[in-house]
Amino acid sequence: MTRNPIIKIDGKTYMNTKAAAGYWNVRASTVANYCKNGDIPCAYKDHSGKWSLPLESIKPFPKEDIKKVLRLTLQLQNNPNYDIDYLSLGISPEQLPAVYDYLFKLNYIKQIKNILPARLPYEVTLTDRGIGLVTSDSNASHNSADNIGSMIDKWGPLIINLATAIIKAS
Repeated sequence: MTRNPIIKIDGKTYMNTKAAAGYWNVRASTVANYCKNGDIPCAYKDHSGKWSLPLESIKPFPKEDIKKVLRLTLQLQNNPNYDIDYLSLGISPEQLPAVYDYLFKLNYIKQIKNILPARLPYEVTLTDRGIGLVTSDSNASHNSADNIGSMIDKWGPLIINLATAIIKAS
């Protein structure tokens, strides 16, 4: 007997891993791993041990992209005068509310209430899970010299521009 790829339970529509795999162009086992790892909010195992996930689920962001957004959030909270470099994030300002909603559902940030979209990165609070992800170093292939070099490449122009602005102002 073939399992229906789309089901309704209590007025909510769910899909199985095979349907999600087709939407996201990945293998069903990859979708099952996303579910197992808690990367898909509201996914659950049914009585037969098969995963079901909300039809509106989105393909999980890569962990490195999530780390980028969370790191930026921490940096902006500590330096509220910095502007957001959306190009380096790979998202637009209009996408921020959806991104933060996704991060909230995964318990990386605390609930967002009455914050204007433009203020989101400056006022969002990370949970212990979010802080843990940001502070973990899962990419052991980079040594500290590589990390320092990439930090200089990334922050050097900003620091130079900031120093120039300070000198001009004084």
